[in-house]
Amino acid sequence: MQLHMMDLKNQLKRINDVIPRGAKVCYFDYPVHNNVGDMLIWKGTEQFFKECKIRVVKRFSHHLIDYLLNKQDKFIEIQKENIIVCHGGGNFGDLYSVHQKTRKLLVEKFINNRIVFLPQSIHYENKQKMQEDFTVFRKHKDLHLYVRDKKSFLIASKYLENVYLCQDMAHALYPINKKKTNKSNCLYFLRKDKERVDSHIINAERVNEFDWHLLFSKIDLKIYRLLIRAHRSYKIQKIISPNLLSKLWYIFISHMINKAINFFNGYQTIITSRLHGHILACLMNIENELIDNSYGKNSSYYESWTNSINCAHLIKEPFQIKQ
Repeated sequence: MQLHMMDLKNQLKRINDVIPRGAKVCYFDYPVHNNVGDMLIWKGTEQFFKECKIRVVKRFSHHLIDYLLNKQDKFIEIQKENIIVCHGGGNFGDLYSVHQKTRKLLVEKFINNRIVFLPQSIHYENKQKMQEDFTVFRKHKDLHLYVRDKKSFLIASKYLENVYLCQDMAHALYPINKKKTNKSNCLYFLRKDKERVDSHIINAERVNEFDWHLLFSKIDLKIYRLLIRAHRSYKIQKIISPNLLSKLWYIFISHMINKAINFFNGYQTIITSRLHGHILACLMNIENELIDNSYGKNSSYYESWTNSINCAHLIKEPFQIKQ
């Protein structure tokens, strides 16, 4: 079946089978770092909650969860009827242990609450670690895991019953309207972190090369560092409530997302090894060519969802990149 961007957005409503319209939720692990892709996921999630009249009663970043849960601080008390929802993305596995630790803590501490992990890509370097994690997860009687690609679905289904295939939450932002502007030819938007691809497969003569961190101005960086410091300080969060801090951070990430949209709007084509470079380009109907990341996350997502989007293409071999 051929899917279009509005279809991908509308299919997110299947999540209402597990998080009903009008439900009250506590949102955990909202992203506090400089990855605008994760910011797009959170922005999309909040848009989905708004459209489905889902009320978020508390929001927590990962920085204080470990401390609060282990100390059993009253600050973390959650009513039984509230659904615990964890941020989606690509950190389910052993590459980003702090986020996986947060999920395991929630499963172990809140045995009487429904817990929902929003759409994730799963990747483990260590199979024993994978078995250990899923042993923890399968003990919870009301855990629901959404995954973003078929490969992740096959992995999770071996261990858990309530596993669902679902698009990335950023699709809730569709459509993103573009302003008319003079456009440059091509942007090379390439990962520089642990998921980067080998540089020899990319055109060495590219001019317009970019990654998320280059969006941040000096003023942006100052605000970013202040907010990061506040999130990491339990003393500060005794003065500024976590909900207020999350609102301040949300205002900042909305600003950064608008910068990303305006930046993308200046190009005719995006060649990218970042999944959310691809997704944002699709949301804006910009021609884009997707290069795989280090372990196949990008190609798996493309084959699962965006392979029928007219403006999107998957680069399978280096020589397919347009000069």
